[in-house]
Amino acid sequence: MPSAKPATAPLMQCDIQYDYKSGEKVTYSNFPAKTNQGDQIKFTSNNSDTAINFKNGSPFNSSGSPEPILIGTDTVLTVAKPGKQHFECGTMPAGKPFVSWGGAGGDIP
Repeated sequence: MPSAKPATAPLMQCDIQYDYKSGEKVTYSNFPAKTNQGDQIKFTSNNSDTAINFKNGSPFNSSGSPEPILIGTDTVLTVAKPGKQHFECGTMPAGKPFVSWGGAGGDIP
């Protein structure tokens, strides 16, 4: 399970917006050149079922397992395993599997 703890000033912010007509849009603020263990990233979204999925293992899980993470509308995650990672965006309603929106996704440096 990813580690999540509240932060007063996350290192990086990632906003994921989804519109059924135009698809997904991922925007960043405070985007660093790289992340380090313990850095925090705040994810926001316009959908409570929004989730991200790292196919090659999550940087928020020290085991590196490729499980999807429900981010909802506002979640802060702590980097456990630094390194550049690409994620896909999608939805994961309660009790349902992750479904990708099929867009470009985003990156964690």
